[in-house]
Amino acid sequence: AGRSVADPLDLERHHLDLGVAATIARLGSGVQPSREPLQAAAEAVRHAYGHHLVAIWEVREDRIAPRAVAARGPSDAARLTELPRRFGILGAALDADRRGPGRRLVERDAAAGALLTDTLHQATLPVLPDGRPELAVAIPGLTEPWGVLLIVGDTPESLGPRDLDVARTIADGVATLVAAHG
Repeated sequence: AGRSVADPLDLERHHLDLGVAATIARLGSGVQPSREPLQAAAEAVRHAYGHHLVAIWEVREDRIAPRAVAARGPSDAARLTELPRRFGILGAALDADRRGPGRRLVERDAAAGALLTDTLHQATLPVLPDGRPELAVAIPGLTEPWGVLLIVGDTPESLGPRDLDVARTIADGVATLVAAHG
């Protein structure tokens, strides 16, 4: 019988993914107390993966507002302000979530420089207009999405399919944080 040999880099990334999921679970359960659990979650994700920016946005009626931001530099965090609910990649992620499970992902196609949803329709605008790759995933709520997890990569090829899958898991963990801590 043949043996499957795991790629050491895949194994390392898998352990990193599990570590981030565990950190968010500890924040949600209170095992790892934090005065600002959403901020702690955003910082954990950004530091673990080296992303340029990680933001957790909350839907507030017809607007969407940054609730927690972890950025490489303070200028990017300061540039995030409340936006219309349908704005660009954030609105596309919220709209995609309404189409059903597994279809809430929005990805920036680094090669073309266009924002793409899972059905390859262009979204209108990225959150940061500096050409970095962005992905956005709706954060589940009780009846509608509570908000959006935005991840901005550091270089054009820094986000890929695995990041999209991990973002879904992180968004589900953030939903648990919101349910536990408001």
